[in-house]
Amino acid sequence: MNKVSYKFSFIFIYFTIVIISFFILFFIIDNNNLTNINKVSSNKFYEEYNEKNSKIQSFLKLYNESLISLSQNKLFKEYLQNEQNKDYVDDLFASYLKFLPNVFQIRYIDENGLEKIRVEKSTLKNTNHIFIKSEDELQNKSQSSYFKKFINLQDNQLGLSNINLNKEHGKVDKNKTITLRMASLVRTKEKARKGFVVLNIDLTNFFEILENSSFYNVMLIDNKGRFLLHYDKKRGIRTSSFESFDIYNELGKNAALKVLSNDSFINEKLFSKKIDLSNKNQNIKIVFKSKFDTLIKEQKDNEILIYVFIVFLTLLFLPITLYFSKKPESLRNQINLQNVTDPITRLPNKQQLINDLESAYYDEFILVLISIDNYQKIQNVYGYKIADKIVVKCSIFLKNYLKNSNAFKLYKTSKNHFALFYKNIDKKTLKDLQNSIENNYDDFELLVSIGTSSTSNINKKLEKLQEASIAIEVCNEKKIDVCIYEENLAKDITLNKKNLQTVKIIRDALKNDDVIIQFQAIYNNFKNKIDKYETLVRIKKDDKLIYPNDFISIAKDIKKYKDLTKIVIDKAFEYFQDKDYEFSINLTLEDINDKEIKSHLFKQIQKYNISEKLVLEIVESEAIENIEEFKEFLKDVKSYGCQVAIDDFGSGYSNYEYIVKLSEYIDYVKLDGSLITTVHKDPKVHVLVGSIKFICDTLQIKLIAEYVEDLELFDYVKSMGIDYSQGYYIGKSQDEVD
Repeated sequence: MNKVSYKFSFIFIYFTIVIISFFILFFIIDNNNLTNINKVSSNKFYEEYNEKNSKIQSFLKLYNESLISLSQNKLFKEYLQNEQNKDYVDDLFASYLKFLPNVFQIRYIDENGLEKIRVEKSTLKNTNHIFIKSEDELQNKSQSSYFKKFINLQDNQLGLSNINLNKEHGKVDKNKTITLRMASLVRTKEKARKGFVVLNIDLTNFFEILENSSFYNVMLIDNKGRFLLHYDKKRGIRTSSFESFDIYNELGKNAALKVLSNDSFINEKLFSKKIDLSNKNQNIKIVFKSKFDTLIKEQKDNEILIYVFIVFLTLLFLPITLYFSKKPESLRNQINLQNVTDPITRLPNKQQLINDLESAYYDEFILVLISIDNYQKIQNVYGYKIADKIVVKCSIFLKNYLKNSNAFKLYKTSKNHFALFYKNIDKKTLKDLQNSIENNYDDFELLVSIGTSSTSNINKKLEKLQEASIAIEVCNEKKIDVCIYEENLAKDITLNKKNLQTVKIIRDALKNDDVIIQFQAIYNNFKNKIDKYETLVRIKKDDKLIYPNDFISIAKDIKKYKDLTKIVIDKAFEYFQDKDYEFSINLTLEDINDKEIKSHLFKQIQKYNISEKLVLEIVESEAIENIEEFKEFLKDVKSYGCQVAIDDFGSGYSNYEYIVKLSEYIDYVKLDGSLITTVHKDPKVHVLVGSIKFICDTLQIKLIAEYVEDLELFDYVKSMGIDYSQGYYIGKSQDEVD
């Protein structure tokens, strides 16, 4: 009955695959009939152009109307007349920016090219903040190409810049925003020219809509034949090929010249036409290139591929199906045998041991594991065959041992481990067994260790195997022959092993220069920008990073912590010596009390000349025992021109008295994350943070909120008047600063 069932299953699978393959073939043929590209006529070019042109005009109309509305606004007109009530006009510009899609900046530029008003959207991810730039952030745009275009604008005339990548501060922004600037002339009530209102529009989304076409590859080119938009994502204004790959490369010289020299051009596979932008300075053409040849080739290639695939499946599965349908019982028996039997010794394997341990019959017995410790060395020296012969000989010896002892049921659980059960056992019996196994070999020096499960608490089923394995590990760690499991072994083994691994990781990192630093941004809540970074230490292990909580305490135990501190000082100072940001490093009271660390710190401050950028964060992880000595250190730091921050205030040994006594030396207090994460939810925490802020404000100490993880918390912290924010919402630690 089973044989018939197996045959039926395999044959059914085979024919199912064949039928599915034929359905795929039928679908492709039917799809080809439905998508007959030959029906596409050249008249479709004009329909497509009119559709695209209509979208362009609609796109421009929205912003043109908004420019007119803004330039005619009464409040704005009054501001142009007397430059009063600028705050109201700032808010007016911000409201326009908020609701105009794709616009990321609105400015008012006077006739001399000077920015008078600029509002822009935040560049932070997942935010929609709008910033009004202060007077010291406004710029002179008189030399910009677009300002020179706009200078001759007349009433009711729309000014359009060239389409290019956004470049406002001397370099292209890292997002490579495709930008069009639109401008409208503004006058006072007395009709005096006062400059222009300028919109910066991100064209990325609009280009994606524009390039969508079923029949054509859509392209936009400028008057030099460069691609503003290209159907191949590796081409176009945002790519490195913008200057090197143009319409000549795409179409060939003859066709390219016709496209560039004529306002409109059409042939069998190509159509181009100048876009009407109502601006004589613009010369942008839209180009449609038929997909006919490409689609036909793709369809033929896909059809051939499907045919080949169907033939391959048929040839592959037919012999496999026939083979397995004839031998179902043999295959099943083989699988069952492999599941519970060791192939070399023919003894029950680990799976069988696990099955037996789940049975109540074995609850009252002690599990014994026997390990051939130098098996791997024997295998490396003499080869697999000799190592296997030793294992077989050991299995024969243990089988005979079972006949003459109160042990029973022998297993081979791994390449060098055997297991058996005892009703009662003592260390002398185990030692005798260990000696007997080692003395059974004349040609090899066999090293054997034996571990057992607990002899006092034996009703544990599968835990017996874990206990015996831990006992074997203890034998290896302590270089002993026999170990009987006790309750205190598991925790010590696990902890010691992890610590030993960490010790090696620390030493290797120091040796191989794998101690690295990362930087986490600190955001100025009042200036709305990042102006400082905290330096953080990491250890690089292969492709992973190990964080301080996992190695600092061990580094102290093995007297390597001082080396780590020096490396952080050296790497941080070298990295920031030519940067325009403030940066901080963390020091503990242990560092401060160490003469060698202090000497190294001050020496490197002088060497790299970074004192004005440096903030020393003192970690409050322990009480300050000698406040006078601590004050002397702070005096020395301030004499170099460095700043001081008290870290993790609000936890551990935090003390208001320290802050008050040392306020003349402290520039920042960092609020501990345990306070910040709940400050917007727990009224008591809010009161506590408020009291800290009151004291710090009184003492002229700035506050930094740590663990600012989301927008809600970020806005709440800002609303409390806290000076700085730090946390994952602002940015995770990174290898480089922006």
